[in-house]
Amino acid sequence: MTVVANWLRLSVPEKLRRRTPLELELSDNQKNELIEVIIPPDSTAAGKTILQLGFPKTSLIVMIKRDKAYITPNGATEIKAGDTMLIMAENGNEIDKIHTMLGVS
Repeated sequence: MTVVANWLRLSVPEKLRRRTPLELELSDNQKNELIEVIIPPDSTAAGKTILQLGFPKTSLIVMIKRDKAYITPNGATEIKAGDTMLIMAENGNEIDKIHTMLGVS
């Protein structure tokens, strides 16, 4: 494909290319895990803000999908039943804590 792009003079130098979507390099010694959690209707986290949850300091809620919208969360963002959360956590022990905190099995 690159040869054809060069031939048609459509190629872009490597340093100018956009690097989207985000590419994650995975390895055996990867420290963080990216997980998806759906908040159940009976979750005790529903109605609370992220700050009120006491999320582990080494974990991060990267994005929340609510209905058909994507939200960039902050500490004041209120969690609602049905939210799909993309969470980056440091290790399995943290993931267990997050699942318990959010009322997810």
